[in-house]
Parts: sequence; C-alpha cells; structure tokens
Amino acid sequence: MLTPLTWVGRHLGLKENWLGLLGTAVLAITVSWAMSGCRFGNRVEGGSTPDPYTGYYEIAPQTVKFCMGKSTNPNEVCVDGLASQIPPYLANRLTNPVAFVMQDLAAGDAAFVNFNLDMTKYLPVVIASDQTLKLIGNFSPQPIVPGSDPTCLATQYVDEVGKLTKGGTFQTHTTKTIQGRIKLDVQVVTTFSDGCASALNTLAQCYNSAGACGAMAQQDVQNFLNPYLNTNLLSLGDVPNLNTLSYEVWYQ
Repeated sequence: MLTPLTWVGRHLGLKENWLGLLGTAVLAITVSWAMSGCRFGNRVEGGSTPDPYTGYYEIAPQTVKFCMGKSTNPNEVCVDGLASQIPPYLANRLTNPVAFVMQDLAAGDAAFVNFNLDMTKYLPVVIASDQTLKLIGNFSPQPIVPGSDPTCLATQYVDEVGKLTKGGTFQTHTTKTIQGRIKLDVQVVTTFSDGCASALNTLAQCYNSAGACGAMAQQDVQNFLNPYLNTNLLSLGDVPNLNTLSYEVWYQ
C-alpha cells in the first residue's frame, strides 16, 4: 500500500504537544510530510480553543464512485459504489464525526483527524477565510505494494475541495460536541508508470495464489485491489492493462 505520510512539495514538519486539545490528554506527534504550502507550527496550550475552527464536525459520505483507465481503452470506465466500500485510506481518516485541527490560522493549514484522534490517521487540508476547503497533493512514486516490482511505480494524487460550516442541526449521535458540518469532495487517483504490465500481471496472479506473490504479502495485494474488484469495476484480467485507478467520495 502507498505510504500515507510522504507528500511531494514543501516540507511540513509536525512536532507538537497538543495539551487538552479536543478534550484529550497530551498528544505528542512527530510526523514528516511534504506537500505544497507552508510549515505547520502552532503550539496549542492546555484546554484553550486556539482558533474558531478546531473541533468535531459532522461529515457523512453521500456518493461514491470508482473508476479505472486501461491501455486498451482510451475512455475511463466508472461505477457507483457504496459508503461501506470506501477504501481504508479515507474511511479511517474521515470518520463521522471528524476532528478538524487547525495548525496555522494565518496560513490556513489544518488537518482532518479521525474520531479517535489516532494521529497516524490524518488528512491535510487548507481552509480559506471564507471557510472553503481545498488541497491538491501527491505522494512520492513508489512500488504498488511492499515487495512488488520496484521498476513499476505508482503515484497517488489526492484532490480535496469543500466547505466548513459552523453551527446547524446534526444527526450524528456522539458523545463529542459537534461544532458544525463539513462538505467535501475527495478524489484519490493512482497512476502507474510505463512498463508496468508485467508487475501488474504478477499482482493479479498473487491475488488468488500466495505462491505467485514472491516478496509481496498476498493480503497487501488483496487490500489494494479489493475496492475495485468488489464493485465489479474490473476483473483480475483487467489488471495488467491498468493505467489508472481512482475513487471519489462526496461528503455532505
């Protein structure tokens, strides 16, 4: 699977003690990301609200779409999916409710963190003065799954656009105090480098036969392909011809 915290662009180093943030105990995290924008760096002191935005927000997936592009077909093919089929990368980060954590109010740097405040499960975002949300970033190219052919590289792009709204009436049942609602459109696209047909074919063989996996873990391969196979978007026979895989989720 693609490593979730290595972004291309500017370097954002987070080394913070968040005291009393969102009603939790001390949270100390050290993560390294790189993506476009400025450096995270606010320190939040015990129990105080550092900005108008930090808090829990209602967010619920309404529409899900899965797509693939193949070398044998110039047109992208898409199918609708279910909320239960959202891949773990988003499902484990954009929980309902989700924590919205402001890092630099002046720059608009923030992050979504899952309900349990697992600091390994976060998604960066930038908020503007009109409370619109946006981010375009990508991961460093890397092998599709650990142990797969290193000459075949996958690059994952994440595109976010949406709106934060304070206040309102909420339907989510939770012990957390909800500050408002997040509307968000998130698209995650994985592209494969040229010359990946052989590596992708090995992935397809490994899916059903652990003996074909070589240095790969069969579970990693299945986790990577399952969101697209389970929606009947593609078959294992399609895998060697893939150029792109993507999914898009609209949250309201």
